[in-house]
Amino acid sequence: MKKVFIASTAIGCINHGLENSLFKQYFQANSWQVTNSPRKANLIIINSCGLTEESEDLSVNTILRMKKLSAKWQKIVVYGCLTRMNWKRFRSVFKGDYFDFLEKDKIDKIINAKVKINSVSCNVVDSQFNQFILQSKNGGYAFRRTLSLWLYKIENQLIMNYLPLPSFFTASCSYLRRTNMYTIILSSGCKNKCSYCIIRNARGKLKSKPVETALDEFRRGLKLGFKKFELIGDDIGCYGEDAGENLDTLLKKVIKEKGEYRINLYHFYPKHFNALYKGLNKILTSGKISSISVTIQSGSRRILKLMNRDYDLPLLKHNLRELKKIAPSLKINTHLMVGFPGETDKEFMDTLNLLNEIDFSQVAVFKYSDRPCAISHNMGGKVANRIIENRIKKMKNEMLKINIKRIVKKI
Repeated sequence: MKKVFIASTAIGCINHGLENSLFKQYFQANSWQVTNSPRKANLIIINSCGLTEESEDLSVNTILRMKKLSAKWQKIVVYGCLTRMNWKRFRSVFKGDYFDFLEKDKIDKIINAKVKINSVSCNVVDSQFNQFILQSKNGGYAFRRTLSLWLYKIENQLIMNYLPLPSFFTASCSYLRRTNMYTIILSSGCKNKCSYCIIRNARGKLKSKPVETALDEFRRGLKLGFKKFELIGDDIGCYGEDAGENLDTLLKKVIKEKGEYRINLYHFYPKHFNALYKGLNKILTSGKISSISVTIQSGSRRILKLMNRDYDLPLLKHNLRELKKIAPSLKINTHLMVGFPGETDKEFMDTLNLLNEIDFSQVAVFKYSDRPCAISHNMGGKVANRIIENRIKKMKNEMLKINIKRIVKKI
């Protein structure tokens, strides 16, 4: 039996985790064995990422490492975002076969598949691929997996939510947590044109799953016994706009389904969240929705305009505060970016102050990453790395203070 090794390079990406699990099912359906050792594999698949400079470096280093480890009889194939997000650098380190999200069926020809990739579906992340992230990063797998498992098991004791842990631990626990989660990808691609983002390069235009198809997937998850669901998209706020449907219609049907379940909704572009808020209010406060993610990115209206995210920030703050007041158990999560070109100390403080203005459950802090294909790449006023690092430190310290207060209240 032929063997395949799947190397993962993205840290905590939901889509990435699902794709790894999809590949596992696909290869097994075609009578391949998935191995944990690249040295034993006939084929090495590298699932790359180029969203940030960090993930791109990790992808490139993984490609170079696999090339060094592999023998002449082994074949390496690269998949993923890097192939479209930084083609020049990708081709500088790899000249072999590759395929990407928009041309996934290329793998069928590469392995002469009987079961086609587009006929295989996956809704649950396989925890096995947690190890490939840790192996690909820089070793120490056994120790890190043991510690990650320990952290995962005591998460209910607030450790994971309230301590600033290294990314490889939080990503590890994120994947382990999702082994109990049934994930439905509502849409791929994005209508927004954020100046710093190149997701559109890799995922293409908005493509939504039909309402009835998504509803059938949800029912299938219920029949399998799942209690936790997440409905995701690059921007679920614009779900259905390409097909004359919308998120409100889908969610109304979903929450009519009987059962003890909770749903996470990831991710809302703020402008679309504001537009949908009144219609979604009853759904979000129904008790069936566990958490939502609204990607704010900055507390400065000038920076938001430079990001090409010129939404109504005061209205968003009002809506989120009102929502938390009506549904205090609902978790509101967000993304904040630090160090966008031209960001002043005052504008950083505007973003920092959001932590105390809105009761967030989780905040993902991102360092601005200068991507070659992004509009922001050509902007002046780049913030020095040491300043960005100091600002991130201040933000994480503030997050820690807020979370310590929460812990004290619960004691």
